[in-house]
Amino acid sequence: MIDSKMPLTSARKYPLVSVLIPSYNHAKYISSCLDSILSDGYPNLEVIVLDDGSTDETYRLAAEWFDFHGGQLSSHILMRQDNKGVAKTLNNLLRVFKGEYFVLLASDDMLLKGGIEVRLATLESTPKALAVCADAIGIDEVGRETCNSILVEKFHASVGALVNCRTRPYELILNWCIPGPVFLAKREVLKKIGYYNEIFRIEDRDYYLKLIAIDALAFTPNKVAAYRLHGAASTGTRKRQIEVGQEVMRIELHNLRIFQGLKRVALWLTLKGNSVNFKKVNGIKLTNSLAQTAAARLAAITLKYAVRLMAYIYKLKHS
Repeated sequence: MIDSKMPLTSARKYPLVSVLIPSYNHAKYISSCLDSILSDGYPNLEVIVLDDGSTDETYRLAAEWFDFHGGQLSSHILMRQDNKGVAKTLNNLLRVFKGEYFVLLASDDMLLKGGIEVRLATLESTPKALAVCADAIGIDEVGRETCNSILVEKFHASVGALVNCRTRPYELILNWCIPGPVFLAKREVLKKIGYYNEIFRIEDRDYYLKLIAIDALAFTPNKVAAYRLHGAASTGTRKRQIEVGQEVMRIELHNLRIFQGLKRVALWLTLKGNSVNFKKVNGIKLTNSLAQTAAARLAAITLKYAVRLMAYIYKLKHS
């Protein structure tokens, strides 16, 4: 899964990386999640689990795991709180970690061997970047691999456009495709971007847009994690899909002001292309006619494939 051509600089000691795990009612998965961190093989890790008011055995099983395996880590912390939701839980984790870098890992997902080091190497080779994302495999509820690339098979992304730093922002704006467990960031990101916005339920989309706006997001095509696909992680019913769509639009509208140039156009087209479904977002009327919406969608699709073509031509010229 991992490209061994990208090791960390040998002269540099392994910096402390904090793996931050928000957990909620994942007794079935928490032990395998924690096992995967050791299997990753990175030698200098802090692991912090914050249980968000689970009503099952998640906290007890995490405590037992740390009792048996905690000595293999540089440090570890297990905490619990009343249920506050994902964004607040992530922010509470971000307030206590000690590492130079941090990884976010849901308690039902897993890391793949070497995934931390390859992301660090990518980040070190991209000086302007504050964070890096990657690909993942898909697994089902019992851990069987269901797809080899979440980006391609689940979200229909162009890996070529993501690899190219010039086309990456447009691919991510026009075709959101990043799963949760592939994110690694420098501590410095908290000074530049801040903490997660707790008014949003899809907090990662908001955070990624802020990184994209300032060209601070790197990418590696390696599969660095296993993303679990099951009923609880899907968009669910039509009503739920509409709620998710409305939330995404709120986030896009909220972030539109920080974008400039063609990136702003791309985000505006994405927003307008979906607006026929919703009467108001944040109190602002966005409803267009069907013709206006169709035109915006067509323009967004045209731009997306133009961007992918640019990435392909660039690869041919430099291969």
